[in-house]
Amino acid sequence: MAKNILLSAVALMMILCCVQHAGAQQLPTAGTKTFEITMSPMANVPVTFNEVRFRSFRSHDSALRLRTSLYYESDRFDENTRDTWFQMEIAPGKEWHFLQNERISAYYGAEIPIQYATSRQHREDAAGNTWTNKNNQGGEFFGIGLSAVAGLDVHFLDFLYGGVEVYYMLVFRSGLDGEVNNVTFDNDGRELVFGTAQLGRFRFGIKF
Repeated sequence: MAKNILLSAVALMMILCCVQHAGAQQLPTAGTKTFEITMSPMANVPVTFNEVRFRSFRSHDSALRLRTSLYYESDRFDENTRDTWFQMEIAPGKEWHFLQNERISAYYGAEIPIQYATSRQHREDAAGNTWTNKNNQGGEFFGIGLSAVAGLDVHFLDFLYGGVEVYYMLVFRSGLDGEVNNVTFDNDGRELVFGTAQLGRFRFGIKF
């Protein structure tokens, strides 16, 4: 219930700010740059800095963009025994703003997502010998694909804006080779993955 109230409050704030300042022109122009974070009111962690986005406007209706996301997890059992997981995505792209009206700008675009996920297991035996197993937890990969994106920006102030975005992504992933007890093994796994943006996510950004 609380999450639904928060989601409604954010949407209402965007609408009220847009209506209150409808007479002012706050849209980006050539040379404008932006930095964004993602907010998910429906998630257990509403605000996350794992995913950020940069944009550089080449004109008032087109921009180069770069979306990045990082995830790292480490489970330590003792001083020399721990498991780690690292995953990242870098997605350069371009967007075109086809509908602009005072403080509102709608756009579409494309990205090239490049993904990488890897794991490590740091171990020590009774004799004190240490070694590291690599990519043996399952799901480690390198991927590259293509995304179609569409979104809407609402500019509240000269430097602040919010918005929503959806994307549809098709990625080819190849499994990473692994190593267990200093013995390497090939991973010939291949898959084609289709994904979409999570619902209930908002973008908040600054212009400079």
